[in-house]
Amino acid sequence: MGQPRDFREMYAVSTWHYFVDPLAEALDGIAAAGFRLVEFWADSAHLDPRVRPDRRALAAQLSRLRLQAHSIHAPFSGLELGRPGGPSEDAIRTIADALTLGMELGARLAVVHVSSHAEDLADPARYAASKRVVRDFIQELDRVAMGLGVQLALENLPPHPHQRVWGRTLQELTAAFPEPRIGFCLDVGHAALNGASIPAEIETAGPRLRSLHVHNNDGVLDRHWPPTEGVISWPETKAALARIGYTGALVLEIDHGEDAHAVMRNLAAFAQRDVKL
Repeated sequence: MGQPRDFREMYAVSTWHYFVDPLAEALDGIAAAGFRLVEFWADSAHLDPRVRPDRRALAAQLSRLRLQAHSIHAPFSGLELGRPGGPSEDAIRTIADALTLGMELGARLAVVHVSSHAEDLADPARYAASKRVVRDFIQELDRVAMGLGVQLALENLPPHPHQRVWGRTLQELTAAFPEPRIGFCLDVGHAALNGASIPAEIETAGPRLRSLHVHNNDGVLDRHWPPTEGVISWPETKAALARIGYTGALVLEIDHGEDAHAVMRNLAAFAQRDVKL
């Protein structure tokens, strides 16, 4: 990875960190810590069109705070994505509305979950059916995204304690979607929980890696701890990114903890140290 001038060019922050707070407060907190790049969380909060965000007010706030949209995390809850019988009828419309909101605020990258249903895929036939449904869904969504000038980044999913889940690794996703136009977002925490090699996942995506969700965990639960706290080797991850010449942003998707603002300040301190290493 080439060294940027400062951490604000290298690190973005997901507003998921402030999930329980209004989006306006999340943006204030991110800017106050010194960050400039933002990923909008759009599932059940913030930029989810189902909660009716005020686009004009948010655009004015972004300008005032000198924040820049890096990406939007598309909605998935309640949309039955990947369900063998097909997703809910309004799934494409809901995600398209979110992508439109993000685009109007400057986000030209959309992170997408390929599955969000509760049905078990232990049966091979249902597993194969889910893959076909996802394939059709992503192709249709990509047509929508192209019309908006937005690129898709498919995210590897976390494991489920009681279900077989399709799309847990970038190896699976890249094989299912060989089209160069479709990119990927590696969630390093999910990769660790799935037992996948993070360097191998990075190398699998190669030039199609468009974003990372950066956090850490204990190898058991999706803790969303800071990058250096947990089982994932952050230096090893950075070295793998350097090998493929990755120049995109690193999106911090960190749990808010007991004091969201204090955690955000600590993340800014980490990011400032990290760009010097």
